[in-house]
Amino acid sequence: MLSNHPNCLGGNGPSASSDLIGDVDGPASATDNAVARFDGTTGKLIKNSVVTIADSTGAIAGAQSLTSPAATNLTLAGGAGNSSIILTPAGTGNVGIGTTTPNRKLEVFKDLATNTLGSGEVLRILADDGNTAGRVTELGFGTGPTGATFAPALIGAVNISVSGYGTKDLYFATRSGISDVAPTERMRIKAGGDVTIASSTAGAASAGALVVTGGLSAGNNGNASYFGGNVNVVGDLKGVAFNTGATGSYLLHFANVASSYPMRMALASDVANQREFQIGYYTGDTTAGAWNSNIAFNARTGAATFAGAVSVGGVDSAGAATYAAGTHKLLTSYQNTGGPYSRYLDIVAAQAADGTNGGGIFRVLVNTTANGSSPAVALTIASTGAATFAGAVTAGGLLDLSAATAGQIKFPSGIGHYSTDANTLDDYEEGTWDAAFVSGGGTVTISTASNRCRYTKIGRLVTVNGFLQVSSVSSPTGPLLITGLPFTIPAGTEGDAYSAVSIMADNLETTATGQITGYGAPSSTNIYLYRYQAGAIIGLAPSVKTGSEITFTFTYSV
Repeated sequence: MLSNHPNCLGGNGPSASSDLIGDVDGPASATDNAVARFDGTTGKLIKNSVVTIADSTGAIAGAQSLTSPAATNLTLAGGAGNSSIILTPAGTGNVGIGTTTPNRKLEVFKDLATNTLGSGEVLRILADDGNTAGRVTELGFGTGPTGATFAPALIGAVNISVSGYGTKDLYFATRSGISDVAPTERMRIKAGGDVTIASSTAGAASAGALVVTGGLSAGNNGNASYFGGNVNVVGDLKGVAFNTGATGSYLLHFANVASSYPMRMALASDVANQREFQIGYYTGDTTAGAWNSNIAFNARTGAATFAGAVSVGGVDSAGAATYAAGTHKLLTSYQNTGGPYSRYLDIVAAQAADGTNGGGIFRVLVNTTANGSSPAVALTIASTGAATFAGAVTAGGLLDLSAATAGQIKFPSGIGHYSTDANTLDDYEEGTWDAAFVSGGGTVTISTASNRCRYTKIGRLVTVNGFLQVSSVSSPTGPLLITGLPFTIPAGTEGDAYSAVSIMADNLETTATGQITGYGAPSSTNIYLYRYQAGAIIGLAPSVKTGSEITFTFTYSV
């Protein structure tokens, strides 16, 4: 034994500091490269081991388990360079993490007593992606040669936002060929919950982004296609062949509970070789009830039949953007005039010009020339209900405005827009104007408390009226003029511009004993007032005094 060796520390030899030279005492036989173990607790005996360490590679063999001390980690690390850690179970053996009885090549187990989404995570894949948007982390599924660069199918996650704890999209990718090339993304679940499906190779009978050979169901019995929410299809929506002669062959069922179909889209046979596409419902909301077709489209004639009233609503908008004429079409009508098909009528909806959401504008556009391609706005209905017509409005019957509670017909302001048609109402206007007195000599001052007059203009005919008081006079002579008419009296031809005034005067000078009269002077905004004396007219100005009153009505043409 080493303890009795003459040169062993603590032995019987004379020198404890002498070098140990010679064999180690141990069992009668041992395994080459085996790890020596102590036998007993005295540390004096060495015994054989089934664990071996290779001389040249340092490979360890024969170990059944590796256990780290309590509360410490067990680390398996590769050496410098591109070294790998390889687990190679023999035969049909498996690798287990958290389980001693794995049933697959890799089985991970964790006892999770939770019903909370996000708290049941068993395996997490992390990658050093540089915290950069667009970087991907992938889990591949391979086959064929082990030296392939790309997996034929994989599941990946791509960084969308790297702020905070980040967000990712989840995508699925496959390849259709056998070459060692990267697969193509086929489906993506976005961070916000939207699902996109990319189109498969075109040409095959079942080509399409989403191909369903049986029923597509969510919460239903699967007999027909069922959608519990919105389905958005960008591209072709391809179906399967239906019975060519069966009435009521359905395309889609919309259901809320199993065996209950409140609505279906169905094919129906109207006459030989003609098809209708129907939307309706079952009486009693079950297939045991009678089918009621509310909307039917004839595929041959293009005719559409509605069981009830038809309304158009819910036109989409895009924030505060203003839509140009010709966008968001509700209806477009085409006519073939021997050449290309041309738009003769567009009915569109757009947002209010001020950008207010929901302030829709409804426009009707028409082409004024055959084969035109750019229809012009003919009618605009604003969100307030106001309607604007680009051209003339013709009523074939009575134009009844008796139900209106506000102004009914509005004309442009001013003059000069008159029609040459003798039966056309050109204009209407009403308002007030301020009159003044002017005398041939001296002054006649009007009271500012009674100089406000009214006028009404219908077509070319203007009627004015007022009550005027004189506040002061200063040696007035000649005719008395009422000035400031709202519209100028035209020059006229052969006296057709002259009109007489209806007038009443009170509190005049005692010398004013004759009849008072007056007229509107052509090419002016004045009314001239006179009185009769000895069979002739003389100016009225000398007959007025402080406190005189004049009431008048005057109608003239413009």
